[in-house]
Amino acid sequence: MNSDHAHIADRLKILADATGGAAALARVCEMPQRTMANYVEGKTEPRASDAVKIAKAAGVRLEWLLAGDGPMRIDEISSTVVRFPAARPKETSASLDRHLLEQIISQVEAWLEDNGRVLPPSQKSSVFTELYEMALEDCVEGEATSDPKKVGRILRLVTG
Repeated sequence: MNSDHAHIADRLKILADATGGAAALARVCEMPQRTMANYVEGKTEPRASDAVKIAKAAGVRLEWLLAGDGPMRIDEISSTVVRFPAARPKETSASLDRHLLEQIISQVEAWLEDNGRVLPPSQKSSVFTELYEMALEDCVEGEATSDPKKVGRILRLVTG
């Protein structure tokens, strides 16, 4: 799997997590579940027609999905919650914990500046995603927070 392939899979995982998993994202995009699972797991890269279908169904920019360039959502300026269309009218979509994400981004940017390190945007997005998921996994009493020590450890590994 090449590195571009992995980054597309990372962004597809973000979409899948927000919709309730790869199967739910497949339903939203009206695609076979196995095909979507292969895309999310990075086993295969989406064909152009599937990438367009995914971007439209999830309400994200094609440039973001394929290259990680620019804002994620078409209408993203300062929305408080990222929502994706439900597969069926009765299903609800997951939301992003904006406060937690802002906390993680601030901690990463501060650590990079304090340590004179730089990460390209594609690596930053991967770091943000991993730290966000770690914070959600470590959630205590329903409130997720980001541990600055973990942020530093991860960034030391990534930046060498």
